[in-house]
Amino acid sequence: GQQLVFVSYSRRDAGLVKKLSLFLRACGVIPWRDEEAIPPGDRWRAAISASIEDCDRMLVFWCRHSRVSTEVAREYRRAIDLHKPLVPIQLDRSEIPAPLSDYQAIDLREITWWSHEIARWERYPWLVGLGLLLIGLFYVYL
Repeated sequence: GQQLVFVSYSRRDAGLVKKLSLFLRACGVIPWRDEEAIPPGDRWRAAISASIEDCDRMLVFWCRHSRVSTEVAREYRRAIDLHKPLVPIQLDRSEIPAPLSDYQAIDLREITWWSHEIARWERYPWLVGLGLLLIGLFYVYL
């Protein structure tokens, strides 16, 4: 039958992960994402736990968002306890901690830099504003 792949990620990366899950579907794999797979009214934590037990493998989308997510940590620790094949997928420069770092990772940083590295500039809105102002002045007075 088809492989069931549990997709673990931070809610803040849902848009990106949803798109990447389409590639899995195109490869004949069934991606299990909580957003799509849990019907309204179901107990979400029980549904997640059951699907981790049933899955053939887990993908952990790793970045600064998932690094601070207690749910993502709970999910990959459960998969490790169940001896599931686990693939960390690196979305930014966030270090993958043990025991997750024991697993061979996939580096997607070249694909996701626009959504993750540029977002770091959000911390410096004045700098972005200054940059845009300079670009505006450049175009006005050229």
